[in-house]
Amino acid sequence: MDGTLLKGKETLLEKPIREWLNEAKSDLLLHLLSNNPSKKRISAVASQLELPYTYSAAKPRKAALQRVLNELNQDPNKVGMIGDRIFTDVLVGNRLGLYTVLVKPMINEDKLLNSLYIQNLEKRITRLFKYKEP
Repeated sequence: MDGTLLKGKETLLEKPIREWLNEAKSDLLLHLLSNNPSKKRISAVASQLELPYTYSAAKPRKAALQRVLNELNQDPNKVGMIGDRIFTDVLVGNRLGLYTVLVKPMINEDKLLNSLYIQNLEKRITRLFKYKEP
């Protein structure tokens, strides 16, 4: 959620994102899975979309995502994981056999340099292991 759907500590989804997700709900089962420990914050975002959510997911650990897959009663190879972090979102999705999508993070300008540094570091490390970006 943080960096994928929202910038920084915001809780209000931008209109185009909200509209896209509401349209996607008609064809897809959606669930917000966040490492953020604030139930209040995650539920505030999930309520805008009327979606189930998991907070304090502890990605890249598999337990929280495995619970969601069990609740959805979905075969992992028919599920996608979208996120802005290689070593949390993509890694946990890959560990469970999901289709993973890495997106550019949504960043507030004051956090830009630190976030870009971390993202670039993650990309360099993945190149060491021969992972190729799409």
